[in-house]
Amino acid sequence: MSELITLVAMFGIPIAAMWLIRARLRVIRDHRWHDLGREGDAIPDVHPYEEFERTEDGLSYGRAMNFDPTLSDVSKRADALPDIDKTLQGRR
Repeated sequence: MSELITLVAMFGIPIAAMWLIRARLRVIRDHRWHDLGREGDAIPDVHPYEEFERTEDGLSYGRAMNFDPTLSDVSKRADALPDIDKTLQGRR
């Protein structure tokens, strides 16, 4: 009987601890999304558009593109950050 209790303790306690940690991290993530005013499972806002290019012979070529404002915002913020390579090497 003591062996059974030992086996349950060896395997059950770590699994239960990992499950509790994962549940806690989900709660923290959901509260963070709520604080930011976003919904976690929202459909991304993508704006389709078309690019056209006219050639000299009168033909026009076009292709459909998708514009994601979230990715655009990320690239703007990335330009404002300092260059990592220069910071790591001590040159700014």
